[in-house]
This record gives sequence, structure tokens and C-alpha cells, in this order.
Amino acid sequence: RDLLWFRQFAVLLWKNFLLKVSRVGLFVEIGLILIVSVSLLMGRRIIKKEFCNASTFDPLPLTLPAFFINTSVVYELVYVPSESDVARNITEMVKRDLNANFKG
Repeated sequence: RDLLWFRQFAVLLWKNFLLKVSRVGLFVEIGLILIVSVSLLMGRRIIKKEFCNASTFDPLPLTLPAFFINTSVVYELVYVPSESDVARNITEMVKRDLNANFKG
């Protein structure tokens, strides 16, 4: 019975030792992560990029479907986030570019 108490105490001391050591290990791990991240970012900035055999494509003409060209139909936008100025500007630009009859 005394031996069991001594063994439990030894395991407790060992776990405490591991916890103390792991704090130092934690700082080492965080430091290594930062060093590797900074070195990767600096490497990307320093190394010059070459684009060989780059492909460029001509734009395709976009035509609206026939049902959308019918201006006698009034379309309605179901959802437009009114809180966002950017979303509202994009919606207005799409309405203007489509040249369709939108309600509102």
C-alpha cells in the first residue's frame, strides 16, 4: 500500500515535469512557426517569377437569352441587401447593363 502511494506520487511529479517542459516547448514551437512563415513570405518576395508560354484567350461575346430581351415583361429583384452600398451599386450596375425592365 505504501508502494502504491509512492508510485502515484512519482507519476504526479513526472506529469508536472512534463507540463513544465512543455511550456518551453510551446514557445519553441510558436517561434519555429513564425520563423518558417516569415522565411516563406520573404522568399516569395525575393524570388522573381517567370511566366513561360502564358495563354491568353479572346473574350466570348455574351448574348442575352431571348426570353430576357422581351421588354414588355417586368422583372423584380427578389433580394437585394440594402445595408451594403457595394451590393446595391453592383445591383444597379447589373440592372443598367442588362437594359431590362426591372420593377422598383
